Amino acid sequence: MGTPQGSVLGPIIFLLFINDLPEYIQDAKIFMYADDTTVAVSGHNANEVSIKVNKVLQQFDIWCSTNGLTINYCKTVFTEIHSVYTAPSTFSFKMKGNNIPRVNNAKFLGIVIDPNLSW
Repeated sequence: MGTPQGSVLGPIIFLLFINDLPEYIQDAKIFMYADDTTVAVSGHNANEVSIKVNKVLQQFDIWCSTNGLTINYCKTVFTEIHSVYTAPSTFSFKMKGNNIPRVNNAKFLGIVIDPNLSW
């Protein structure tokens, strides 16, 4: 399945293909741009966030399996954004046995985001 790289219809077909992803994933905000997807989860405390993230990872895995897509784990990371007065958590996440590494600075649409949103 697929279209030739660089084809005119490739991006359009891909966007049509992933169009239902935001409706499928619950308890998260999905940001999609071209072929990149960013998932944002929030909560009142670290435990709530951890539960939501694990639920979202399961939903994302099911959606990918249903649609015949695979996740590029080499490009999959997570970061934690919190108040400067909040200590970083000890989160660790896995998806299909693959560790999802934590990064201190994440890039979102060309903007580098740090844990305290200090840019």
